[in-house]
Amino acid sequence: MPMRYPAELRSRALALIKAGRSIADVASDFDVSQASLYKWREQELIDSGLNPGLSTVQSAELVAANRRDPRVGS
Repeated sequence: MPMRYPAELRSRALALIKAGRSIADVASDFDVSQASLYKWREQELIDSGLNPGLSTVQSAELVAANRRDPRVGS
């Protein structure tokens, strides 16, 4: 199972990237893979409506619906 990072760590890392720090530097400072940072940044763009895709809220709702009735995701 993938490692889950606290929301505060994600927010701080993304704030540094927005401020101009490179993904490689932030990954090294926070001991997080660069791939994770790219995914977090992409999800943030989706959540803010700048990129298409399922928002974090929509994804959580889909997971909850699938737990209630596994046929929902079929």
